[in-house]
Amino acid sequence: MEHRNIAICDQREENTIMFKQMINVFGNEEDIDINVIAYDNADNLRKDLDGGKQLDILILNAEFPGMWRMDVIDWMRNIGKDVQICFIMGDEDCYLGSFYKAKVWNFYKPFKYREFKCILEEIEYEICRKRSPIEAKKRYMEVESVPCKVVIDLSRVRNIQKRGKKCVFYKVDGEQVCYESIKKIISRLHENTCATFNCN
Repeated sequence: MEHRNIAICDQREENTIMFKQMINVFGNEEDIDINVIAYDNADNLRKDLDGGKQLDILILNAEFPGMWRMDVIDWMRNIGKDVQICFIMGDEDCYLGSFYKAKVWNFYKPFKYREFKCILEEIEYEICRKRSPIEAKKRYMEVESVPCKVVIDLSRVRNIQKRGKKCVFYKVDGEQVCYESIKKIISRLHENTCATFNCN
């Protein structure tokens, strides 16, 4: 079983409770042992990181005094923290996403589990890709969907079926519609050793 240390930094207790619930649901669905650490201000988080605390994922909805969000990314990289960062964004912050050169994620209000789960799945792919690129290439597939591309963990897929010009991935925890033909998907799966399911 994989293990993840995930920190939530949010000044609003109700947001922290909500994110904890969504993260725990995700951990149960994906069979990941998750340790959630909650912070109500960025200063305490920064002290812990400077003190050597290791995190895999940071859900950030608080400002670091005297630092822009890009400064936060650079600071974490400079102190050797390979943390996947998800910024919580309001509508007024939408433009910020295009300016980041580092790999980060933006989660917009209103908060919905489906969108949050997609982000966590992409983050899991990114962690796997950095730690074991060969395994990541075999285990994950990025497919066309709506409103954007999604990353699918092939180890959790049980079946793929054609649906018109599209196809559907049936996973152990639900289904994902893909806007690619099943013929194209099968050709992409050809060299994937994790693919042990049926395609029809």
